[in-house]
Amino acid sequence: MTHPQASGAGAKNPGDRRKMSRMETPTANFTHHFLIAMPNMADPHFVRTLTYIAEHNEQGALGIIVNRPIDMTLAALFERIEVPLEAQGFEAQPVYFGGPVQTDRGFVLHRPVGDWHSTLKVSEDVGLTSSRDVLQAIGAHGEPKDVLVTLGYAGWAAGQLEQELMDNAWLTVPADMAIVFDLPPRSAWPPQCRSSAWTSPTSARSPGMPDAAPAAARPQAALPARGTLLGFDFGLARVGVATGELETGQANALVTLHDESNDARFKAIARLIAEWRPVALVVGIPTHLDGSEHELTTRCRRFANQLHGRFGLPVFAADERLSSVAAESELSTASLKGWRERKAVLDAAAAQIILQTFLDARRHEST
Repeated sequence: MTHPQASGAGAKNPGDRRKMSRMETPTANFTHHFLIAMPNMADPHFVRTLTYIAEHNEQGALGIIVNRPIDMTLAALFERIEVPLEAQGFEAQPVYFGGPVQTDRGFVLHRPVGDWHSTLKVSEDVGLTSSRDVLQAIGAHGEPKDVLVTLGYAGWAAGQLEQELMDNAWLTVPADMAIVFDLPPRSAWPPQCRSSAWTSPTSARSPGMPDAAPAAARPQAALPARGTLLGFDFGLARVGVATGELETGQANALVTLHDESNDARFKAIARLIAEWRPVALVVGIPTHLDGSEHELTTRCRRFANQLHGRFGLPVFAADERLSSVAAESELSTASLKGWRERKAVLDAAAAQIILQTFLDARRHEST
């Protein structure tokens, strides 16, 4: 495996490469983590992306984007490289854009690791291989079974990824390979990437709520160019609240409400509405990673309906599948190290991520 000098979000010379050997890793190591592109990501290669980090050490980092399928199937790729694809179940799988480096070369993220000519062992179960033999094995025997094939990869020079994290270009969360291997792709925006940092889900319309399918694509007709929004991360014990401005497109964590009774909770919300005078409200709607609903989904929709009924404001839904995980990851690397300190602001930070997602998607749809 080789790494470029600089090919991440702040890359200036993606063609530069150098040999990278394993060594003692730095204190903050993000191998086997996902990078979630923040809404303010400027590099078009990485806007709205989920990147899996296969290696991170003192000399840099290497990863592949796992949510950018291109207009090519494995059947077409195998035909192009003249490798027979006799195993069943792989023909229709998409090939992905893995990053801006060496886009003419294929890379296979797979489990199990196996024994191939040129493999970077990421973990005990996951490997990233760039040699032809793994494709030949897939074509002949259907092994390894779990694969994601990309053209190109992403790389960061020494200290570059750390700087981008400090610049708030990314959120980091531990990788869940079920997101990569077990969820089916959906066009260019698969469900595994509808997380805190990107978009809102297509969801059924709830009584008393504006159509939120998708939540971030519809509010333009109902929302003014200026005004304040309040965003909510609903929980059974706490509710995180954030505030955002339509004009600037920026969201900020506001407060976490700890009131357990329904009346006390809505009285606190009423005070916030009186103080901030929002033009609309945004509520995070959690689902399973594949988009299916669970018990808390229904409770959140009920909470959204109650907000609309009590205050008469438009209420929009937003995907919050990974917002709490992302907020916890961000806070754990910030100055709030203690569990009690993090818990006190976690829900407000999750609400900020939900609301920022909504604002960013709205801005993206208007351009």
